[in-house]
Amino acid sequence: MTTIEEAWHKLEGDLARSAEGALLLRRVVPDAKTDIFIGVELETCARFLLVRILTSAVKRYRDVPDSRGLEHFSRVLAGDEETDHVAIGVRLKDSAYEDVFLALALDVIEALTPLKSDSTVAETMALRLRRWHRFFEVQAVQFGELWFFKQNLLPLLGASAVGTWTGPHGDTNDFRLGDNAVEVKTSCGENSETIRISSEHQLDDVGLSSLHLHHVVLTRSTSDVSLPDLIQQLREALAHVPDRLHQFSELLLDVGYVDSQASKYADTGYVLKSATTFVVSEDFPRLAPRDLPTALPRVAYDLSVSALASHALTAADFAARLSSFA
Repeated sequence: MTTIEEAWHKLEGDLARSAEGALLLRRVVPDAKTDIFIGVELETCARFLLVRILTSAVKRYRDVPDSRGLEHFSRVLAGDEETDHVAIGVRLKDSAYEDVFLALALDVIEALTPLKSDSTVAETMALRLRRWHRFFEVQAVQFGELWFFKQNLLPLLGASAVGTWTGPHGDTNDFRLGDNAVEVKTSCGENSETIRISSEHQLDDVGLSSLHLHHVVLTRSTSDVSLPDLIQQLREALAHVPDRLHQFSELLLDVGYVDSQASKYADTGYVLKSATTFVVSEDFPRLAPRDLPTALPRVAYDLSVSALASHALTAADFAARLSSFA
């Protein structure tokens, strides 16, 4: 049992002696410049991780979505009411992911410990949490990205296609071929009539020669290819190039896919229902940073798939474009 896990168990044991509405906190890594806390919420018994930073640095903590397993929140801690500090953090919503949340906390704490600037702390924490967010939304989302990789890039580029998967490293878009980018969005079940764009940066083509939005629609089943199945297929395809296989495994870790958790996904299979590619051109409906007033620093929005028909490419045209990028 790790020291952090022991501390959480101790805090949970102290819940009965706490005042209603209290957050039980413990500062970890006393030598770190940043105040990093783990804690337990009395009302929900939920574990959380908090970082205390200057209010002015919060703007660097951006594009961090909630998910089924995680919830982001901020608090002004006791004693900070008259200061310019705020605590930003993440709370575990589903106790089934307690072991994964511990791994998340250890990863974030390790990344933040050596940092000296609150702005850098906020930015680094956001980057780490964006990566871990994918674990909690991992099945359909990652299946869609990896299906695109297998069907479109691996046959074209071979094992070197691994280098085009740039999303796990914090790139705005999922795949990059030179200065050409592809953003993959996955819908599953009945939620296929809209495409969720999670920030104003995702469809911003500034600095790119081209940007394409690839929409994968899946249906769930219990008997078809699961996410672990697809990952195993890709590993077998990359096995003849050990360096690329290792790089692929590292990228899976970056997006939060942990082999020891594979059994959580094994019972859900997916069937491809459709895949459509749209060209993000000048008249494509979107919101980009240049479109936003200063009072609206970040947005997320939905696109209606039916309204995008005039921007769609045929599969053959998209394949030809990818070949020209290679």
